[in-house]
Amino acid sequence: LTKYKGIDAEVEIPDQIDGKPIVKIGKNAFKGNVQVQKIRMPNTVAEILDSAFEKCEALADIQWSENLRAVEKRAFCGCGKLTGTLTLPPNVKSLGVNAFSGCDYTEIELPEGLEFIAAGALTCGDYAQLHIPASVKEMGFCTGYFAGDLYIHGLHTKFKPNDFRGMPTVV
Repeated sequence: LTKYKGIDAEVEIPDQIDGKPIVKIGKNAFKGNVQVQKIRMPNTVAEILDSAFEKCEALADIQWSENLRAVEKRAFCGCGKLTGTLTLPPNVKSLGVNAFSGCDYTEIELPEGLEFIAAGALTCGDYAQLHIPASVKEMGFCTGYFAGDLYIHGLHTKFKPNDFRGMPTVV
């Protein structure tokens, strides 16, 4: 899917166009669309490319593809109506730079199997807890800000929110 030009509040992305499966939501595909409030992705979508939904200021609800593997840089940057709990599907392996920067999630559930979290990927609102799964092989600095407990690979850290402004690098 390369570009969405509609004005619908709810968008159901088809699983195919002209007989070809939709496997990626393209770079800037929805960028700046202020009408879209809800997105439903088919399970054929494996990647959300750079800035695909950036500055979709009304976007408040996403139904994820169960086969999603990557959320690229700035994919949901500036989507401040995305609040509550971010629950990523189980097959996600990587989150790009600033993927969710400017969202206002208060809880984040990362799937076991996630391997890469880029710098600033989870710079959202103040969340109460963040669990970095043991599968994470690399995590960029300043991944997010939180107001509570941080667990890295199952271990509770001794950091307090006022001790640092971003999360440590894990390699």
